[in-house]
Formats: sequence, C-alpha cells, structure tokens
Amino acid sequence: KESILNGAFYWWKFKMIYAIYKYEISKRANIREVMKGSISVEHILPQEWYWIRETDQDLKGMSEDDWASFHKRIDGYINGIGNLLLITPGENTSVGNNHPANKEYEKYCAGGSYAEHHRNREKWRSSKEWSNLIRARGEKIFTFMLGTLVGAFEQPLSSCPH
Repeated sequence: KESILNGAFYWWKFKMIYAIYKYEISKRANIREVMKGSISVEHILPQEWYWIRETDQDLKGMSEDDWASFHKRIDGYINGIGNLLLITPGENTSVGNNHPANKEYEKYCAGGSYAEHHRNREKWRSSKEWSNLIRARGEKIFTFMLGTLVGAFEQPLSSCPH
C-alpha cells in the first residue's frame, strides 16, 4: 500500500496508468480523449516544487528544521498515486511546473479527478493542505484498486493465451 501511495510513479508504468485510467472511468471522467494518443503522467504538485517556497508565505516563514521536516513529508508523497493524473504529453508540458492551484485540467478532461482538482484549487493554495490532498486522493484510488482491480495485475504471463 505505501509503495503505491508514496511511489506509484516508479511502479510498473502500465499498471499505474491502467489503475488511474480505470479509477477515472469509475468517477465518470471523460478520459478517452486523453487516452487516444500518447499518454503522460502529470504530477499535480510538480516534482520540482521547491521554488514555491520563494512565493509561499507559510513556507517562507518556516524555520530550517520545520522546512526540512515539511520537505521530507512532501517528497514522500510527490510520486504517490494521489499526486498523479493522466494527460497528453503536450498538455503536461503546458501545465508543467506551475503551482497546483494554478493548474487547470478541466480543459483536457471533464469529470473525475480533473473536476475534483478544480473544486480543490483554493485548498492547493495552502502548502499545509498538500499532503492531505495527495494522501486523500491516493487512498481513494487505492481503495478502488482493492475493490475492483485486485488480481488484474497478478495473472502470470504464462497463463495468458497466445
């Protein structure tokens, strides 16, 4: 569980993409357009997020010890499944390293986590909410995976028909 919640980006790529795709379909996201061509995995909070400290009053005001602790906690979630969305490579380039509160995904995909992100954009403005937002979405996806996808990733290749 923790490896998916904290490191799904490095989990076998096609399993992760499949799990997120199926989750979004279950949440009625119109993700088929995203899936037509090349697929990119977007980090809602960018992997290179440290620059945000320069513009965020809460982060600026942290002592170095608090910053180190915060930094470590966020880095523990940054590649978790709760921080990942599927979009096209071109769209990923355009939203790139923007602050998560400034990212607009609904023009790429309607419904599901894309609409949820839009509803939560004000929460993303507070760095204090980041780990909660990522963890909560990750827990939802993980619960979905357990209830719907368990066994889908465990069938040995030797038992697949050729």
